[in-house]
Amino acid sequence: MNVDLAALLAIQVLYAIASLALISIGLAIIFGMMRVINLAHGEFLMLGGYAAIVATSHGVSIWIAMLVVAPVVVGLIGVVVERILIRFLYGRMIDTMLATWGLSLFLVGLTTAIFGNTTVGLSAPLGSFEIGAYRAEVAKRWDLKALDAEVRASQRRRRVVGAALNEGEIRAWDFQPVRDAARQYMRNSMDLDDLEAMARFPRVGRPPN
Repeated sequence: MNVDLAALLAIQVLYAIASLALISIGLAIIFGMMRVINLAHGEFLMLGGYAAIVATSHGVSIWIAMLVVAPVVVGLIGVVVERILIRFLYGRMIDTMLATWGLSLFLVGLTTAIFGNTTVGLSAPLGSFEIGAYRAEVAKRWDLKALDAEVRASQRRRRVVGAALNEGEIRAWDFQPVRDAARQYMRNSMDLDDLEAMARFPRVGRPPN
């Protein structure tokens, strides 16, 4: 195996292990101190990330955003949740699981409604480093400036087309026209026998009563 690829895989594995360990320690501490299985634990981590992103977007240092703003915001939200929800469910493990599961769905929906489905990330506070000559290899195979210009032009065209498609009446892709039952069925006052006689060829006289 390529040494560079092995180094990248090792870093990714260590990152995953560290993340899982941090989450597991948080769950263990909450369960050990409060006897509550918090199924919204990941959502609280999400709130911390969004708090750091919002803080840095307003000019706050990334270190202050990570080490001060995010813990304070998540801590205050945790206090509010404990006061209005969890404090009434101590000793009822199944109820706390259901309550925190519903809380997780609420926090995900609220965050999506406020920030949308995607968000910008944060740059690494300690900068970045390069393993191997991947950038040189990519630059050798592709023209990065031309590729960047092509992608940006494609995105501009997509925006123009999207704006044009949003003009006028917008219909879903599975649009079905309204069906008028009055136009689908024959409605008249003609006697059925007369109608059947007219439909035959050659025409026959009206059958006797």
